[in-house]
Amino acid sequence: MMIRHIFIAAVKKGVSEEVIREIAKKLRGLKEKYPTVRAGENLGWYANNTHVALTADFADKKIWEAFVNSPEHAAIAKDSMKYYDPDLIFASQFELEE
Repeated sequence: MMIRHIFIAAVKKGVSEEVIREIAKKLRGLKEKYPTVRAGENLGWYANNTHVALTADFADKKIWEAFVNSPEHAAIAKDSMKYYDPDLIFASQFELEE
């Protein structure tokens, strides 16, 4: 079984592109410890909300919990939450079909 984690957060109005790029860079940095992490900022092709997104795959819930509770993840979340619109933060985990 493989679990895919998806995280999407819209940023508050007025947050600069520079800040958004820095958040995405920090999220991509999680790849050093969690190799399946992919992250970036919205390209705006479909929806014009400015946001950051992350996906990652984990073998099971225990590994996902280790990721979510890791010091690296916690530090990024703490630093970035002030830029996110609290009503537009989404996360989902689902089992990948084989």
